[in-house]
Amino acid sequence: INHSLQDPKKVPTIGLTAKKMIAKALQESDSALGDACIFFLEKMIENPLVASSKEAIEFVQLIQPPLKEFQSLYEKQNIKIFEELLLTTQKEELKKIIEPVELGKHGRKIQVSQEAKLLIERIKIAQKSQDIIKCNKYIATYLIRYGDQNFDDRKIIDSIIEAFDKSYPNFKKELNDFIAIQLHYQIIQGVVEKNLKKSITAISKYTHIFRGDPTIKFYHEIDEFEKKLYEIINQKNLWEELKK
Repeated sequence: INHSLQDPKKVPTIGLTAKKMIAKALQESDSALGDACIFFLEKMIENPLVASSKEAIEFVQLIQPPLKEFQSLYEKQNIKIFEELLLTTQKEELKKIIEPVELGKHGRKIQVSQEAKLLIERIKIAQKSQDIIKCNKYIATYLIRYGDQNFDDRKIIDSIIEAFDKSYPNFKKELNDFIAIQLHYQIIQGVVEKNLKKSITAISKYTHIFRGDPTIKFYHEIDEFEKKLYEIINQKNLWEELKK
């Protein structure tokens, strides 16, 4: 499957190969089955053509109902853990975590600016060659890394997204879904690792990139995390200090 991903002619065969892999794993163990399923899902994220295959759609429809039930329980558990982390963190420490990261040194600002411009160039090259997969990947990377910073390049990114969306219907939706999934994962990962900075940063990026659009994937789930964060900020009387 990994080899086939590198060859556009073989990409259409991946769905069937993955289905055979999962069928084989069913005969081995729960662990093998779990690994096979996760592997297939990862390949769907990597390549939209894999995600749109008949086998991928069939697989997702099969696992979606129990996964939704599991996600609801898991989300509630993680929000509770997130709340406990916020409550047990000292006021000054929480203030440092929430405050925007200052780039500080001039050299670091230049480095970040250069990294952002390099991604912009890669996006432009992908746009010229109409490489929708690479363009999706590079735009998502740019927005997740730099989407909450005031780079003028954001206007260029938005124009490229609009252009692609005209040529490829659903491009913008698929891009937004991909970004939302990545940021939601970072929030949960931060909770599991007890890393408040990671979770709060991902919440901030999600809010900034999507600007309160309720149609975006995971809007309601992340909104619950954000509400809990604001609730604890109020409890710890941090608003005035953060405004300064």
